[in-house]
Amino acid sequence: MINKIITILLLFIFAFINLFFITLKSNNYPENNITLELYNFLQIITIDLLILYALKKIKILAILFVALINNLYIVFDIYFVTTANKLDFFYFKKNIGQISYITEHFQYILITLIFISLINTWVVYKIRPKFKFKFYYLIIFFIIITTLVVQPKKYDNGLLYFIKTSRHNDSVISYYENTYDKIIKKSIINNNLSPKINTTTPEYLENIIIIHLESLNGFLVNEKHTPTLLEIASNGVLFKNYYSNSVQTKSAYENILCSLPNSFENNLVDTGLDKNILCLPRLLSKLDYSTYWFKGGSRLEITKANDFSSNIGFQELHNDDIMDPDEPKYSWGYREDVFFEKAFNYIAKEKQAKNFFYIDVGTTNHYPFITPEELKNTVPYQAPENNKEIMSNTIFLQDMYLKIAWDKINELFPEKNYTLFVLSDNSWPVGIQSDNSFVQKNAFEENFRTPLAVVFGGQEEYKGKLIENRYSHMDIMPTILDLLDIDAQNKFATSFLPELEYGKIPNRRIIMTQPYSKKYINVIDGNMKYQYNSTDKNIISYNLENDDMEINPSMSSTGEKESLEFLYKFLD
Repeated sequence: MINKIITILLLFIFAFINLFFITLKSNNYPENNITLELYNFLQIITIDLLILYALKKIKILAILFVALINNLYIVFDIYFVTTANKLDFFYFKKNIGQISYITEHFQYILITLIFISLINTWVVYKIRPKFKFKFYYLIIFFIIITTLVVQPKKYDNGLLYFIKTSRHNDSVISYYENTYDKIIKKSIINNNLSPKINTTTPEYLENIIIIHLESLNGFLVNEKHTPTLLEIASNGVLFKNYYSNSVQTKSAYENILCSLPNSFENNLVDTGLDKNILCLPRLLSKLDYSTYWFKGGSRLEITKANDFSSNIGFQELHNDDIMDPDEPKYSWGYREDVFFEKAFNYIAKEKQAKNFFYIDVGTTNHYPFITPEELKNTVPYQAPENNKEIMSNTIFLQDMYLKIAWDKINELFPEKNYTLFVLSDNSWPVGIQSDNSFVQKNAFEENFRTPLAVVFGGQEEYKGKLIENRYSHMDIMPTILDLLDIDAQNKFATSFLPELEYGKIPNRRIIMTQPYSKKYINVIDGNMKYQYNSTDKNIISYNLENDDMEINPSMSSTGEKESLEFLYKFLD
């Protein structure tokens, strides 16, 4: 009996050491996943014990098998925790190349955990008790109970879930992926497009600037939290109901710069397709624009911004090279005020006759949303009581730093020869919808709704406008090309210029996917939102005109077959 207890205790010790190292390293670790981790460890322990019993007569093979299982689990767990992705084979099989990120950036933790695992396995084997067969019936019963009862079903995760998703065969998701593939192929065909150079480019299009902020929840945009953003919008247009097409930074790049929807399985960088598609910087360079990407926020290695920026046609990418060695650099990049100063100093020296600037920042308003001690007296909530107030503080600081960029733009371009887009990669939920506080895997409005402000230089006809109709990241590229007299409509994107100029409201079909849960497709058609959930195979709908809190859902389809037929009209 003592040996049995010691064996199980040793396995538990290994599990908790693993948990400690991963949580220590990760910046994204959600508190509600602690129970999920413990559940996963119970499964691992059970598998270890079963292997030791099954191979009790083959010592070396038993040790190797247990060590292999434990070490694979370590690699997978570090990957899924640090990237905030789901323990989902369906997702992982298309992104297996990202394991290189783990081995490169967590190598010391990996070596440490693998060493501990090997020692642990050897010790467990040496002291293993002579279990009677009945004891293994008990173990089997234990894993069944933990699977059915202990598993935190709310998170739909775990080792068994990982196995389950390897057999993913949802016809609606598959049809969406096929549609995505068709759109990509069309973009590859259009890559050779060489539009006629517009020799009469309006002054306000000589410099096109996109400022890409981080995690800005559209429901928190107000005078208290975002005075600078509203000041910028007062000089142009504010879009009240604007959406990211995903909740992921690297997907936002594809949406904004390439006007492409998101795939559940792929991203353009990992597939290499970004080298062949028609995106905004490549097209603008054909119109004699100099194109620059300033990358101050998020991790280059996670988003693979170096590769992506080059592959889609940016002529220059600037990050560390414009910064002084002693500038403060945080886990997600440079603080916005410092980076804005350096980026615009570079622009002042290097700008050409026509320029496209993409300025990507985002450390202040990024998870875990920490207000620096020295700034706690400046934020709206000095003693925040909930996640909404915690994030409102970092939104306020982000907005405060945005003022530096706004002042620099007016200083560098006194002739107002610019068009400025201020947007965010995605929203971040704070519980505006029930049980949705800091939960990135849901698909509510606040998971996707984020603001957009656009200033068309000194164009008075656009000044002070409020647009309440719904648009998304995918509409940015068609709008810029429309301003340049290039028709670039696609099935999920449209220019918002017709509404601005003529009051003509275009078909505003918006497609949104949830890459972390891998089960939601949202389609917005006018004011109606249709949400497919691959777990229950149904489509529910909301009338956002009078129910943007999504309190009163209606059933629009039941079952996978009916849902697929329902979505044909949006996806075909």
